[in-house]
Amino acid sequence: MRAAREGPTIYLLAAAALALGAGVVVWQRRRPLLVCVALALPGLLVAALLVRFGGSLLGLAYHGELLLHHFLAVLCAAACVAVTIGWAVDPGLGRLRLLPAVPAVAGAALLLAEHLSRAPDSPVGLFGQVGTASLLLAAPLALAALWSHLQPLALRWGALVLLVPLTVRTALGGKSVLSGMPLGTEGAAPVLVTTGVAALLGVALMRPRAERGLHGAALALSAVACFTLHRGYTQRFGDLEAAVGQLARSLLGFELPYPGYLPGWRIVGGMMALFVVFALTTTSLLSRRDHVRGLCLAILLCAGLGLSTPQLVLMTGAGLLLAFDTVAGAPAPAPRVVAPPRPIEAIVGEAAGLLGLPAPTVLEQQRGAVIALRGEVERVAVDLRARQDRGAWHIVLQAGVLGRGAPDVELVPGGAGDEPHPLVAGHRARGEARRLERLPESFLLALAPFPDHRTRVWPGGCQVELGDRLDALDAAALAAVLRGMSEAT
Repeated sequence: MRAAREGPTIYLLAAAALALGAGVVVWQRRRPLLVCVALALPGLLVAALLVRFGGSLLGLAYHGELLLHHFLAVLCAAACVAVTIGWAVDPGLGRLRLLPAVPAVAGAALLLAEHLSRAPDSPVGLFGQVGTASLLLAAPLALAALWSHLQPLALRWGALVLLVPLTVRTALGGKSVLSGMPLGTEGAAPVLVTTGVAALLGVALMRPRAERGLHGAALALSAVACFTLHRGYTQRFGDLEAAVGQLARSLLGFELPYPGYLPGWRIVGGMMALFVVFALTTTSLLSRRDHVRGLCLAILLCAGLGLSTPQLVLMTGAGLLLAFDTVAGAPAPAPRVVAPPRPIEAIVGEAAGLLGLPAPTVLEQQRGAVIALRGEVERVAVDLRARQDRGAWHIVLQAGVLGRGAPDVELVPGGAGDEPHPLVAGHRARGEARRLERLPESFLLALAPFPDHRTRVWPGGCQVELGDRLDALDAAALAAVLRGMSEAT
């Protein structure tokens, strides 16, 4: 009551000073770090002085929470509008790109108006109900309108998976969803099962990869959170219900059933579903590649499925639309198999002429042709085998004498989240990485046009599989690889 009597004026001024300082820093963000810190200090100092001499820490906690509450609602509404308007002005997203803009903008405006005019603990009014229906409709419309422009294919289906728990929650709630009413205890099982299955599919489709050493930490944090929830739910349900029962209903979207009425396996199954959700979100947040998508998942996790207030509906809509935006308009992935620009027989024949080797042998078989080339390049025996299987060519080159054991070093194509070796861009080195330093530079440069090559090096020889992407294969490139292999042996 003491904090409420202070009024919000001082804290609004402090928030304005902080916002002004943050705006200056964003405006000058390209300057050195120390300069940005110096630009932020005046706003921070003014805000601290206002709170110190015109307010109190108690008032800051009371009114600051309300300010952050309103700021989050305004920020999510702005995100919904900005994302859909960005789609609308991008001609590369097709003719249907305008479809989600109208319900998203209208829903965000109505929900923001309801949020700012609604008294605490009062039921959701007409503006909020219409805005909820409009914003919830914008997400599936956006998915349908941008479906063919969501890349890659796995993340396209992953975006669809994000809608499944919300769809089940809305279908079970019916019209009561618009007013934020939670489901009964009978809604716990379908909501948790759907959420767990969607999270498992999300792990399989999104494949978040945390940085080295952080993946185990993400799983450990998720396990600790679920273990704490399990103990609190089964052993201290009364205290839990009294303390955070309303928050749990707001996040989960259903009334918590009494644990004594449930078999143990159902409780464990619900906790496992929550564990998968926590693990997917935490791993994505800790991933350098997927942290933006992880932030969207964190917004959806914090908003939950309750849809009990306009702010939570705005958070849900912003999380979904931002998640779709992370995969909208991305270039289509390169094809895994790319045929050479010319017939292989002609390319191998010309390469043999450039290296002074005998003409290759071509054998026609039922499943495709087989091409063999043998000879010596700079006194090193080389061997080429090209085999056609179902329209795709598999080309293997050998030089020198291959060892019977494991190679000294092996180059394999790296994944999206891997850090490539500095000497071989896009590839990872297995084995003795220092062995790469003794390979001639001409050999590594000759392999560069083949991004999917696999190279194995022994003390007396080496082997190269050119991979499936052969769009850069010609006589000169093939001759350069064979010459480089002879120099590396």
